[in-house]
Amino acid sequence: MSIRVLALSDIPVIDGKPYCNLIDLGHFVYKIGLISKLPDEYQNFTFYTDDPDLFYSQQNRNNELTWSVHPSYRKYLNIS
Repeated sequence: MSIRVLALSDIPVIDGKPYCNLIDLGHFVYKIGLISKLPDEYQNFTFYTDDPDLFYSQQNRNNELTWSVHPSYRKYLNIS
């Protein structure tokens, strides 16, 4: 498997906005349900519909949240 590197100008519009930085891509995969926040001892998984601003939160920027790829995508992405 190889990874193709694109020039910034070659990256398509994401969710109606031009790509600016990696956090925008992360927010998009959170919004479409590819990832969700892992539950802690007090709650279930957190999805975009539960907390749309969570990915941009200071807690996430401080790496205090753990994210999980939705189980239905894991086989296709070859992850467990």
